[in-house]
Amino acid sequence: MISALSASFLLGKSGKWNLLMFTNLIAIVGSVLTLYDNMKVICVGKFIFGLAMGGYSVYCPNFLNETVPLEWKGPIWTITNSMVAVGILIPSLFGLYFPENMNQTHTATFQVQHYWRVIWAFPILIACLQMSMLCCCFRFDTPVELKKRGEMEKLRVVLGKLYGED
Repeated sequence: MISALSASFLLGKSGKWNLLMFTNLIAIVGSVLTLYDNMKVICVGKFIFGLAMGGYSVYCPNFLNETVPLEWKGPIWTITNSMVAVGILIPSLFGLYFPENMNQTHTATFQVQHYWRVIWAFPILIACLQMSMLCCCFRFDTPVELKKRGEMEKLRVVLGKLYGED
């Protein structure tokens, strides 16, 4: 909530592409901290990761709103909302791997001792995937940002990618 409320102040100062990359780095740092076997470090990592999630909740919709052509906004928002539901489903599916009865024979297994690290490391994979997509496929800021900064040549190139040559 803290970062979601303060994210609007950063939107005007830096491009959305830069903010998404920075938020991905914050998410990776927070997730790495949750992998240590110390409750205080895990709590700090979860707090940092929560800051990244608040940033995502502001920057991603703004990036999509300013990038997606008008005729595609309906389908894109449907896909976005569906992916939020899938993002809630995936951690729930990770929980299916835990044993129902934890007796003495299960306590020394990877499933009980270290599987939580797999669950909490999964956001690192997602953040790295998003960073690679931003670097490879979406290597541009939004048209609104480019126009605001007066970068008209870059704006023409981006609009050409989004809307085609005509």
